[in-house]
Amino acid sequence: MSFKYYVLTSGSLYALARQFETLKSNETVVVINTLNEEYVEIATEFCVSKDIEYYITDSDGTPATGKNSVLKLFLESDNEYMVHVDGDDMITPYGRNLYRTVALGDSPPDVICLYNQIGIRNYKDGFLDLFRKQVDSNSVAKKHMFIPPSYGPFFPHALDSNTTRKYRPKVTDDAIKLIMKQCDWLTKEEARKWKENSVCLEEFALRYGDRRNTLNRLVFFSRKAAGMMHYSPYLMVGEDLVQYHLLKKYAHNGELDMRIRKESPKYTYLYFSDTLSVTRKSIADWNWMEPLIKELNRMEPELPDFTLSEFKDPYYEVE
Repeated sequence: MSFKYYVLTSGSLYALARQFETLKSNETVVVINTLNEEYVEIATEFCVSKDIEYYITDSDGTPATGKNSVLKLFLESDNEYMVHVDGDDMITPYGRNLYRTVALGDSPPDVICLYNQIGIRNYKDGFLDLFRKQVDSNSVAKKHMFIPPSYGPFFPHALDSNTTRKYRPKVTDDAIKLIMKQCDWLTKEEARKWKENSVCLEEFALRYGDRRNTLNRLVFFSRKAAGMMHYSPYLMVGEDLVQYHLLKKYAHNGELDMRIRKESPKYTYLYFSDTLSVTRKSIADWNWMEPLIKELNRMEPELPDFTLSEFKDPYYEVE
């Protein structure tokens, strides 16, 4: 049974190159989707030099179109399962071996999504040394993994990560002041609207998401799942959240086997915020939330009251 990692890249050779600190050339497909013609040439040269399978796909500058091109290439291949990797992020050594083990197992799920995913603000020399020896069930962290504060670790989607009590979404004057401090181009009225929209999305996540996370990242896919997906190019941010809810509805109806995996402390997928991706450029503009909220509200009547089953890592050893 064939399985590949699909890496979607749009602008950072530095981020693309570090993928191969973990992944091997013969198990990876690089999808180059960008409006930057100079980067197309640079990324192509890199792939050729490393003997990596690669494709250049038409871009309109949106994350959705890039992700749709990954789905299309996957479905046109003879691969049965894939892991999607955003080009600025990275799969850990443990994750690389885990997802391959799952794909080659007896009954892989159609979708694996994540919760308690870690983010890293400062990728620098020595960081990957924390993970290099974690390659299988015997060597991975069992209860806790310490990541030094100098790397800027954070949990971008876990609502309760910054407090000892359960987070309660609400609009406060202090929250508005903080937004205005971080985004000094906003007026007070705009900052309030930004916070109100943010609270709306957080409340939606608590009602329909899983494990009190605002995003359960979609990582592992079967051909069956990929054939049911299409990311909306009208959403600059949140196109993956919409797909998560659609796939979850299919799982509730018995059409897909979709499970959710706790990342901490057995990390498989590292989110990096050290490069300026298309999505992070868009997040700086608070208007991205309004079309996302509109789409989620449209979907809401059809969303089930349903919690995904926990994915349990299979035991495996690497010699």
